[in-house]
Amino acid sequence: MSITIDNKNLNITQLSDEIQWQGNDGSTQAIANGCYGEIKDVTVIDGNLKVQTSLGTMTISGDVDLLPPSFEAKLEDYAATSNRLPDVSQGIDLIDCLKLLHETNKQRREVSREVRHADREAAASEARAAAHEIMSGALTNMIFGIVSGAVNIGMGCLSVAGSLKAMSTMKSSCQQVSLAKSEVSVAKANVNFQQSKANLAEARVQLKGLQDGSIAPPKGMTKQEAINAQMTKIDSLKAECTQAHADLKTQQQALETKLTKAETRAKAQVESSTQKLDKLNAEAKQYTDAGKPIPDKLQAKIDTQQAKMADAKAELQTYQESLQNAKLEHAKSANFKTSDVTADKADAIKSDLAAAQKQLGVRGDNGLYPEGSANQKLSAAEKARADAMTEVQTKVNLYHSIGQVGQGVAGILTSIGGYAESLGQARAKERDAAAEIYRAGADDAKDDMQNASDILREVRETFNSIRQSNAQVWQHITSA
Repeated sequence: MSITIDNKNLNITQLSDEIQWQGNDGSTQAIANGCYGEIKDVTVIDGNLKVQTSLGTMTISGDVDLLPPSFEAKLEDYAATSNRLPDVSQGIDLIDCLKLLHETNKQRREVSREVRHADREAAASEARAAAHEIMSGALTNMIFGIVSGAVNIGMGCLSVAGSLKAMSTMKSSCQQVSLAKSEVSVAKANVNFQQSKANLAEARVQLKGLQDGSIAPPKGMTKQEAINAQMTKIDSLKAECTQAHADLKTQQQALETKLTKAETRAKAQVESSTQKLDKLNAEAKQYTDAGKPIPDKLQAKIDTQQAKMADAKAELQTYQESLQNAKLEHAKSANFKTSDVTADKADAIKSDLAAAQKQLGVRGDNGLYPEGSANQKLSAAEKARADAMTEVQTKVNLYHSIGQVGQGVAGILTSIGGYAESLGQARAKERDAAAEIYRAGADDAKDDMQNASDILREVRETFNSIRQSNAQVWQHITSA
């Protein structure tokens, strides 16, 4: 089975219990040529990856490690391109917005002064001032509309980018939980295996005692009957021991597979971080070669990328060490034979059982597992996942609140702009009666104002569409 993306088309050679398809016509049958249409949207809902294509919906459930690293990287690149998500570090500059608000308010005060001055002028001059006020009022309204729209767009982008970043953190913690669960499964299987070995060794100690007479046969049984019964018990314990060994090998192989995939992902992350850092360093070198200081924003990006690369390298080293240890433990038990479990090795086998139980970890009186045990690592990973989920919810609520503030600011600014426009129109009407000679000029100014209002209406309609799109994105994120 392979999963690839070819020219934005999703290609899967074979469906399974973890990879399910539902076409737009309701069909769940696999498509013969393996092409399931052009990718339209990508979401994560309840831990499942949903890929919406032109032909239907593909749901990838269960372990996220089913995705090949190359496919996952292409899918993330496509999702980022299709949604046109902005870089938060390049978001709107609120200082510039405030400067623009100040300038527009300053313009409104200047218009008011012009109105008071026009009251003392002749009728002809008043008509020209009225035409000017109409145009100024319309332009002011347009400027306020653009500023308010920019605020809403910026808040919406910030909400999407921040939420996706938190969801990325949650994905990483979910992968850690998956690995920790596999380590616990291996530890439990090893405890069962060592326990079965200990039981077999103890049975052989009993058999040896019956044979040499150091242990008396049970009451009502002869020595030979007791020996025969013990040999039957040993045969049963040998079968249990063989099955426990097979279960251990299965869990060890599953853990090695997950660690190998995690190592591959970590290597890809290190390579990606290195490439991004090299690109930023090359950009910084252009400034230093020209004798100019590196801009603060660029230096901040370099510092952030260096930290990400250090984290990626540390994660890669952890996976490599875990994989090496898993392979060593697998090799130690690979050639096990029940004939190796003898009576004279009973004490050593009991020691191995105690070590396996310690590695698994038993909850103490304080309610905690021993540090470094498999159960302790799983508890820590589950706590990290819960913290990540809380962070996602917190950020979603935060950015939703910011978005509401942006909408409120937009309403206030639009009202101020409408007031300025209405003031200009009212003043113009008062002066029309005393300035017939300049009626033609005033009519021209009104035509210009109407054109500006038409442009403003189109801008508002565009911003309303963007707000609706932001609301849909918000609903989409909260449902994930």
